[in-house]
Amino acid sequence: MMDVPNCLLKAIRDYRAQHALPQPFSECLDRLEAQGFSLLREPAASDRGVRWHAAGFVVHYVALALDDHRVSEREMGNILALKRIYRLDEGDLLALQRQAIADLLRLETAKLLADERVDDLELMHQADLQRALGLGYDEYLRLTRDSIRPVVEQMLEEARGGSGQRQDEIIRRLQALQTVLRVDRATMTAIWPD
Repeated sequence: MMDVPNCLLKAIRDYRAQHALPQPFSECLDRLEAQGFSLLREPAASDRGVRWHAAGFVVHYVALALDDHRVSEREMGNILALKRIYRLDEGDLLALQRQAIADLLRLETAKLLADERVDDLELMHQADLQRALGLGYDEYLRLTRDSIRPVVEQMLEEARGGSGQRQDEIIRRLQALQTVLRVDRATMTAIWPD
């Protein structure tokens, strides 16, 4: 067995435990487990079922990388290597695993909203997430907006009934989403760009 990173072995182990895998993709994971990122191309990557599971595995890997709420350079390199191994081009993850990506974006956006601290690192995190998932800017906005609209509306409803201090606190939390929405302070309503 080659020197395979623990993060990859953990992702493979977790993915196997959470999914009933058909034989072709199970064999793909066996090869990945044995060769790690030195595997240049998965021979079965053109199989439709393998592509679907490979896309799911990459999204799973991205979710594990986000455990600390950021994608490091090394993790990004690993994600790009997985896409290369499984021949997943820009847009393939979304086409094959739209719901999983929407769920992941909803979780990550909720973390941004829960964080009282808003800074440039949060914006970089959003850009890294967009890159890791192979999303164009418009697609990222659309998916994020759809997944968080109810949460934002609930927060703004609370702000409209709250004190000035509470309104400022909610506005500060929503600033983490400045790439997705703006807030009209006079009416405490969300403005969602097209």
